[in-house]
Amino acid sequence: MIEGKTDEDAKILASEEVSPNLYLNGGGHLRRLWNEKTIQELIQKHNLKLVEMNKTSEIWNQIETKFINFIAQKNV
Repeated sequence: MIEGKTDEDAKILASEEVSPNLYLNGGGHLRRLWNEKTIQELIQKHNLKLVEMNKTSEIWNQIETKFINFIAQKNV
């Protein structure tokens, strides 16, 4: 299972992309961007089976934070 920020998250939008899918904010916090396309590419590349994918959000410090998570398993 992996969970991370989406490309709609305020912290990602306010950060600088330093390499594909990696973002750095002004405070030195490095975040990996996840979206459905990236997840599907990862699943195909590693021959995995997608079990579940969800998008969630929560309010933290009066800012909405958006997440995506997924569960994948090895194909047998």
